[in-house]
Amino acid sequence: KELRSWVPYVLIVVLVSTGVMQVKYLNETMELFDNTQVVPIYYILFTLSTITGSAMLYQDFYNQPVTAVGTFVIGCLMCFTGVALLTSGRIAPDDAPSPGSAHDTTPSSLEGASGERVK
Repeated sequence: KELRSWVPYVLIVVLVSTGVMQVKYLNETMELFDNTQVVPIYYILFTLSTITGSAMLYQDFYNQPVTAVGTFVIGCLMCFTGVALLTSGRIAPDDAPSPGSAHDTTPSSLEGASGERVK
């Protein structure tokens, strides 16, 4: 009965086209910028758009007390802050120390000529 209407077909076309565009632009962005910049921003924007769409479609916040909405917003902000903190300490590949330099801490750089560990 629902498949006789034009609405499901339009929704499927919109779903597929936006999914393809999302993957296309995400790949282009990852070619231009480092993953430590792209992935957190993508995660936060995807989460916000999902929450917004769900709130509009299912009226998630309708008749909710202000404290419940405020707690939800604070929880989202804490999650986003955690993502920012986790990715802020990473070194970009361009800034990484070269192998064998004084700042290189890979296991191979910590071994002496005879294979023993250098302190």
